[in-house]
Amino acid sequence: LVAGALVAVIMIWRGAAHEPPSEPEHRPPLAADSATLPLASVAELPPVREAQLSAIGGPPVTTATRSAVPPPPIAPPAQARGPATAAAAAEAPFLRQLAPELQRQLPELAVTIHVYSPEESQRILFINNREYRRGDQVQEGLRVEEIVPEGAVLSFRGERFKLRRPF
Repeated sequence: LVAGALVAVIMIWRGAAHEPPSEPEHRPPLAADSATLPLASVAELPPVREAQLSAIGGPPVTTATRSAVPPPPIAPPAQARGPATAAAAAEAPFLRQLAPELQRQLPELAVTIHVYSPEESQRILFINNREYRRGDQVQEGLRVEEIVPEGAVLSFRGERFKLRRPF
């Protein structure tokens, strides 16, 4: 009995699957459909009058005048790095170029994430998976001086040096 019911359901289902799709109903376009209106008919509409607007609760028609005072000029973005800072960053040696005794005093420093942007507020540096920005102290005596395109400039006990960005 169950098998017979199952066969009947399958046959009905297969029969419905083979029926041709019904043709979509054709509707005439609505008269108010803006896609079907010619452009000239929109231009020929009568202007809306103030009395008509107040009758439907709309605001009264007013005219705006342009101010004679021009808006203040938009200031160009400030230079992210001045020439002195860029030159100082270029002159700083890389960590491996420092004296060996100074290198031994430094902790292990691995740049894990380096994000450089012309906008200083968007620059981010991760050293040993911790986030730092310009001016932050990594540890006592070790400070992030600058985040530059090729890495970061740090200072340790008055010595400036660069760390390369990760590749």
